[in-house]
Amino acid sequence: MTEEEVKAMHESMDKNSEFREARYRVDAYDNFIPIELIEDYVEWYTDDEISRPEGYEGDWYEDDWWLQDHKEFERAMVQLYEDTEGVRGWRVKRDFSKVPTKDVFDLYRVYQSLPLGSARMGYRIENPDLDAWLVLSKGYKPATGEPKEILPRDVELAERLAEMKKGGQELPVFRG
Repeated sequence: MTEEEVKAMHESMDKNSEFREARYRVDAYDNFIPIELIEDYVEWYTDDEISRPEGYEGDWYEDDWWLQDHKEFERAMVQLYEDTEGVRGWRVKRDFSKVPTKDVFDLYRVYQSLPLGSARMGYRIENPDLDAWLVLSKGYKPATGEPKEILPRDVELAERLAEMKKGGQELPVFRG
């Protein structure tokens, strides 16, 4: 078989989730992943909820949140890199300092859906955790001053849009 034929065969077999999981389970054993972390290894490489969807260009933190919940797995992957002299595994642990909590990211989704200007600034002032994250991760200047009145309909609409975006729904197009 040619290399291309083997690749095509693997792609075809990977469509079967049981085969795909079994293949990564074997891979984990081949890499001497500790027994108690085998299922984490399989989940990391097979769970589509963790990896950024192909073509998605927005902020993505599902993989970071997963790793924060599976610290031993991340340590094992860094150790694998050291043990194999860089052939397999991960070179360094991830820096999570700019990763928002899930709650802050939900606030960010609402923030992104608000109209530009005073509505966004007011929302940042009312949500200091969001503001701190925007300053740290996006390089924004800290929000200052008194919050301007944010129209409840703006926040309600922004929250609905954020929920739609989170659920993968297509957002409506507004024309003025």
